[in-house]
Formats: sequence, C-alpha cells, structure tokens
Amino acid sequence: MRHLVNRDPGKRILGAAIDIGTSDIKGALLDIKSKKELARASVPNEQGAFGRDVITRLHFATTNKKGPKELKKRVISAINKLLARLAKEAEVDKNCIKKVLAVGNSTMYHLIFMVRADSLARAPFQPAAKKMRTKNARAMGINAAKNAEFKFLPNVAGFVGSDTLAVILSTKINKKKNHSLIVDIGTNGEIVLGSKNKILVTSCACGPAFEGRYIRPGTKLIDLVAGLLDKGIIDKTGRMAVNKTPLTQANVREAQVAKAALAAGVEILLRKARIGVKDIDRLYITGNFGANINVRNAKKIGLIPAGIRGNKITILKDGALSGAKKVLLKPEKEREIKDILAICEHVELHKDKDFQDIFAAFMSF
Repeated sequence: MRHLVNRDPGKRILGAAIDIGTSDIKGALLDIKSKKELARASVPNEQGAFGRDVITRLHFATTNKKGPKELKKRVISAINKLLARLAKEAEVDKNCIKKVLAVGNSTMYHLIFMVRADSLARAPFQPAAKKMRTKNARAMGINAAKNAEFKFLPNVAGFVGSDTLAVILSTKINKKKNHSLIVDIGTNGEIVLGSKNKILVTSCACGPAFEGRYIRPGTKLIDLVAGLLDKGIIDKTGRMAVNKTPLTQANVREAQVAKAALAAGVEILLRKARIGVKDIDRLYITGNFGANINVRNAKKIGLIPAGIRGNKITILKDGALSGAKKVLLKPEKEREIKDILAICEHVELHKDKDFQDIFAAFMSF
C-alpha cells in the first residue's frame, strides 16, 4: 500500500506548473526548495465538450448565458484531476501544493477567469484583459493548500498568450543576437520570429487537421500525405489520383489549409523582419502536435521551411511547460517576462494585404 508523504506540510512547499492547452492540460509538480520535479502528467481539457477549437468555445461563452460559468467549471475540473494525478504519482498530499502557476493562450485566460470575451471572439480579436493575475487557488475552485496561490502569466495580444511567452523564455531567443523562429503547432498555431532586439509574434487557426479526429495521432496525417506525395498518389495541388488509402480527399485539404496557414504566417513575419529563411539561426518546433513531428515529412508538405537545415532545428517537448517551470522556481523570471513583452510586436495576419495571396500560394505542396 502506498503512503502519502506529508512531512510537515506547513514547511514543505510544492508548486505545480501547468500549461492550459486547447486540447490538453499538462503539468509538472515541483519541490520549490530543492527545485526537483516530482511528477509530470497530462489530462484532456474538458472544455472540448463545447468545441474543439477556441472560436467555437468563445462563441459558446458569448452567446450562452451559462456559457462562461460552464466553461470555467470544465477547465477547473480538468486542473483538479491533473493536480490529483500529480500528487498521486509523487505520493504526496495535495495540501502540500501551495503554488499553482499557469500559462495558456488568450482564450484559456479569458475562460478561466470568466472575462467578457466579446472583443476576442470577433473583431478586433483582441483580449479584454492581458495582465498577470494572482488569485487564491481555493477561491478559484482549485484543490490545493488552504492559502495556495494561483497565478496566470500575462497575455501578449490577439490569441497569443502566456504559453508563447513561456516558450520564448525557455528557448532564450530574447537573449540571442541572431534570429530564431518558433513554430508552435497545436489545435491553434503560434509563430514567433525574433532576437534580443525585437520579437514578432502571430497566431493562426490550423483547423481540424491535427486534432486526430480521423487519423490518430494527428501528426500521422503529415506522414501519410508526405508518403503519398513521394509515390505520386497526391499531386502538387492536393488532388488524389486514387483513393485506396486511409486518407480521404477532405483529409488532404485539411492538411493543406493547416500547412498553408502556418507557412503564410512564417512568410509574413519574415517579410516584416526583412530577412529570409537563410537568416534563421535556429528553428524551434513545439506544441501538442509539433513536439512529435517528423521533420523530413513536415518539410515535404511545406509545413516548415525546407531551406532550414536539420542541424538548425530543435524539437521542444513541452516548451511552454518548461518556461512555466522556470517562472515557478525563480519568481524573478517574472521580470524577464515583462522585458520580453516590451520587445514583442503582435502581427495581425488578417490585416496584412498580402495574406490571402500568400496563403493561396502555400496551398500547393
């Protein structure tokens, strides 16, 4: 029989870093004093019952009277399951958890605090609130120590939230002389291009391509499309010559839309920075789906720039969670988060006059 370790809970300080994603919520339990990671786990975001993507959830929140309360209830329920799993794995009492630090996109921030989300759900697509928030965890409904602190790091702009700031922190691109590119591939896509002088950020909707609704896991779709392109079964336009495969024509079109959106976002940031692919010193690929991607196949379908050599590409597993852990263990990192925000510029793709043309051009394989 396993025994819960509760050695003087008044003195032992444990903290949980959590990344509230659209599809999943990931977390790590840490001993604040020793800085040791005690457990790591992931649970589904229960808000998925009201929509797989953020736009659908925002619509529910802004058009249904009980929407905000129900969406908050679902995400808090998922967080509590995550904390319970972490505590069980580490063999500790959840009452030892005295700090919970969260990161997530702007939508997750609005929904967990029940911030009115009309301005995010429709034009101008900007968050109604961006500042870091600190609340009593139990007052939020989170099962932790009596006076536990729940902190959510600040948003950037648009749909770009603190999860992106956490990835920037973990990659240290804000301290590098040369340009780095971050592509965070999940249910939503975030793109970052910058250096110590300036950081450009944007987001795009990847659509249902990587959700794994028909092809599991979602990244398998990339591999299948790349393989069929190699065999000539799919042509450059995405048309399938035969249909004796696990894929449908609709699956291929979904892959095209997702990769075109991400590729167009990268291209617009490169133009904004007035640099080319050859000027990128390092490409970081992260996100719920990005961390499991096959780089060769991603290049083949045009999801990531083919001109970046393999030795310049780093796959980051749990990039946002890694950044959140840094802030949890070193509160002074909150100052660095503010410094990153000061050099960030949010680029709104839908306002770029060339976006539609660039997007259309990248639809081809």
